[in-house]
Amino acid sequence: MNDVQIGVLIAAAALVAAVVAIPPTRRQGRAAGVEAKVAEFKKRFIELRQSQIELSDGVLRASDPSWRAHDVPMLTRAGWIFDHPVPIDEIEVEFVSESASDDSRTNVTVPAHALLEGLDLSGPITYSDAVTRIAGMSHFTNGVIYRPLQMTANDLGVHLTFEASKYFGYLDTSEVLAYKEMQSSGSNRYRKHLRDPFNLSNRVASLGILTLTILRNGNRPATFVLHKRTAKVVLGSDLYHVIPAGEFTPSDLSQTAIREDLSLWRNICREYAEELLGDLDAQGDGGRKIDYANSEPYQSLNMALRNGQLDVYALGFGLDPLSWKPELLTVAIFDAGTFDKIFGTKIVGNYEGKVILGEQFNPMTLRNYVEGGSTRPGAKACLRLAWRHRSALGLT
Repeated sequence: MNDVQIGVLIAAAALVAAVVAIPPTRRQGRAAGVEAKVAEFKKRFIELRQSQIELSDGVLRASDPSWRAHDVPMLTRAGWIFDHPVPIDEIEVEFVSESASDDSRTNVTVPAHALLEGLDLSGPITYSDAVTRIAGMSHFTNGVIYRPLQMTANDLGVHLTFEASKYFGYLDTSEVLAYKEMQSSGSNRYRKHLRDPFNLSNRVASLGILTLTILRNGNRPATFVLHKRTAKVVLGSDLYHVIPAGEFTPSDLSQTAIREDLSLWRNICREYAEELLGDLDAQGDGGRKIDYANSEPYQSLNMALRNGQLDVYALGFGLDPLSWKPELLTVAIFDAGTFDKIFGTKIVGNYEGKVILGEQFNPMTLRNYVEGGSTRPGAKACLRLAWRHRSALGLT
């Protein structure tokens, strides 16, 4: 072997060594970049919780004026805020099975604009992945939700159509709007990509049922109950909210429950059991069928409703400005003695927040919450509408 051949071999060996050395270096640099992105996500996730009201107000102001009405801080369409309270059992709900669906609404693909980049070496990840793996929300489960497909209110009545979907689909295509708003500083490409907030086929929406609980006290002033949410919830953390409030879901994982629990009233009852009494079986991810006729507090709530000791009405529905989450606005009016008998000293709350009792249902108290910066838009809407309809609700 001559000197030229030896030189070529040495050069080739050096080149191979250099090529072999490059990937670890790149991997190390990329991992450092991911670490920085992860830290940035955690920081922004915390900032999102601290800035929800400001962000929501900003999105509302920037929205099409035709999407706002009735002095309610939500996005609404014509007819969505009712002219008078509607008894909860007069709202028609319909379930559309996947086999009956004639398009791709059941399995909405997460658009590229909704994905989060730079948080994982394998590529862009979903919001639910980031929230559960990075933001410490590992207690979230990908349970079944009733996904609203259409919500209508007109002279013929109120009609809601649903299909079964999953909670993480909601996080990945709807709730991510809130994070993207924080991330984009007002230039949310994903929001622009969706365009129409009232088109429920462009994302997996999840209906929130918000219930303002009011206690009537005979000749004495009525009082109401609120919730101070903790940081363990993805929506409305550290804010005042109505109680109960939660996703419209079946009571357990069975196919039977998915069909039988398509009931707004049953869902409200389970939220009372969960948020006031800490009942784990009411959270929608168990395997035990709830006996609504004989177990408590369901039996007593049903009896109170039948006997006129409890009235439950819907006041309208709207979209949360920040996440475009559909929310049904309702009010439950208890005789104070009935409420105390059903709940009373049993109220323990749960991980979602603290229960606030005895707030006076009067203009001054309502103004403190409605005009304050620590109350969720849906809660403000419930308070304003309940006061507007106080005569029809028997609260004067």
